[in-house]
Amino acid sequence: MKIRSLFLSLFLGSLLSGCINTLDDSQVIALDVAKLYTERDIRLEEIADITYLQLDDRDEKFLFRGNIGAISSTYLIGSDPRSGDILFFTRDGKPKHKFNRKGGGPEEYSQLFTFIYDEEKDELFVHERNKIRVYNSSGEYKRVFSLPPESFVMNDYALLDDRSIVLFDMNLKSKANMRHMRLHEDIEERQEVINEHESSFIRLSVLDGHVEEYIKVPEDFFGVDLTVLDESSGSPRKIVGRTYHLIRHQEGLLLHNHETDTVYLYKRDHTLVPYMVQTPSVKSLNPGIYINTVVDRGNYQFIELQTLRVKLPGPLLTTHLVRDKKSGAVFTPVITMKDFKGKEMTINRNTVQCIQNANEGLLTFTVDELREAYDAGRLSGELKSFVEQMEEENENDVLVMLRFK
Repeated sequence: MKIRSLFLSLFLGSLLSGCINTLDDSQVIALDVAKLYTERDIRLEEIADITYLQLDDRDEKFLFRGNIGAISSTYLIGSDPRSGDILFFTRDGKPKHKFNRKGGGPEEYSQLFTFIYDEEKDELFVHERNKIRVYNSSGEYKRVFSLPPESFVMNDYALLDDRSIVLFDMNLKSKANMRHMRLHEDIEERQEVINEHESSFIRLSVLDGHVEEYIKVPEDFFGVDLTVLDESSGSPRKIVGRTYHLIRHQEGLLLHNHETDTVYLYKRDHTLVPYMVQTPSVKSLNPGIYINTVVDRGNYQFIELQTLRVKLPGPLLTTHLVRDKKSGAVFTPVITMKDFKGKEMTINRNTVQCIQNANEGLLTFTVDELREAYDAGRLSGELKSFVEQMEEENENDVLVMLRFK
């Protein structure tokens, strides 16, 4: 315990300054990413209450080729990127609203990528390249705002509250890295680049898009290379380790900064605190291992580790851990269901990313896999009853709605 305390004291003392609020050692989670953890069986029913549903497909106008992109306490919102359709269903899967604003006009989106939904204001934020267009659930255009100039944002953005959105700008970090790399050994000029780099994490106003804050998350320039050389095909190529940077937390957002071994909690009052730190550092490991994401739900933290080693047929080795928040025990989970014999599942970023409520999650089963399991006698209980009552013509995936305990 003394070694752990000393490590965290040195880490926090050297890393944290400015607007970052320090925590005492007992509040910062230290995770040994190099340790081999024992496997433990855990039932999905122990983690969460489960509800099954299928989207009603009897209205042909509400058929779409796409996925559920956002879930609020009232709506399931799907999209069809090809057609540009955005479709609202009730929480029991019934069609409610549909609109399509795809086009080249000033109130239209030219492409439909990702979106998030603020139910209290009935505002759907549609991300399109360097802009976000805002509509209500009926498709009425409300406004548009631009992202910071030359920014590049994939799906790493989320609502913090009803006034602001937080995003991770990949281009800001890349440009600073490239400038820093070109300067080689000129320490003063390199430090100047670091000083000029505000932050890759930005909080914007949802009203007009102005920058409210560059969130001062410590960043490391070329402290570690998150790539690996893949020579398995005979033609060497570099594979970039998967990195996600934002996950909703019930107190705000978890900001993942992989190069500095740290996950931060950015609260709704705009304070930033260290939440989880890995040991050993990714810099000291060969191959490198880093915490990619943490999903904090109910009584558990679901942790995804990325190892910078090619896993054939590829791309890279990903492992999952679960930490019991009450006992502090960490284990390698084998998550199964009592109603679906032989089915294993993973709780990760994809389980929670589209959901507004920070205590819910979503898994999906295909109709084919459920019917096959039913015929093989692998289903029981509520899931078996649900499959027996499914309409034969409905080929929509079965949505497994989770409310974490």
